[in-house]
Amino acid sequence: MSPDDYTVRRAVTPPSRAKADLPPEEQIRKTEQAQNATEPPPLILPEPPLPRESMTLPKPAAETARPPSPAAPTAPATTLEGKAEAAKTAPKSTSQAVRPQPDPPSPLATAPAQKPALRRGSVSVNRGIKDGELMVRLVFGGPVDFSTFFLENPKRMILDVPGDWAPKGAREMVVASHGLKSVRLGRHPDKLRVVFDLDPQTAYRSETSKIDDGLVVLFRE
Repeated sequence: MSPDDYTVRRAVTPPSRAKADLPPEEQIRKTEQAQNATEPPPLILPEPPLPRESMTLPKPAAETARPPSPAAPTAPATTLEGKAEAAKTAPKSTSQAVRPQPDPPSPLATAPAQKPALRRGSVSVNRGIKDGELMVRLVFGGPVDFSTFFLENPKRMILDVPGDWAPKGAREMVVASHGLKSVRLGRHPDKLRVVFDLDPQTAYRSETSKIDDGLVVLFRE
């Protein structure tokens, strides 16, 4: 007999029948194992990395950029420090301030006031006593204006006559009578000054009057 004649034949039991011979719990377990053995496990692919831009979380709506609000107008400075600071920060004007031009003066305003012409001439002095009075006569050749005032220490009476007058003869005359010590003449550019030196120890009265050719001064004790 050849080796082929001794072939062992094994009976193969169908799966369905084998399952039928098992208890229900064992059949369920075998069925799950068979499914797990036949079905390939699901392929889990790794997720691609997110781009850098997408990894930045969006900011809340409250933190988003807002347009700048207009600055509130500042109140005008009321103190000295505020005024000085405002003057520093205020923009400087490059244009020069136009100053108002004064009105041209009128011809009447610019014309100098004309002074009256000074009278010119000569003056002579003579004295005499009449009716117990001392008379000093100033001869100008016509009536003239005058003004008088008194000074102390020493005591004097001053008589001014407007004009340019040149004295004739001596400019000083000694009298020594009726309380009058002397008479002096002083020539000035705009007047003639006559100084009467008085005796402080003698009581007297004086009177100055205009005459046709000048002035006369009377002294009474």
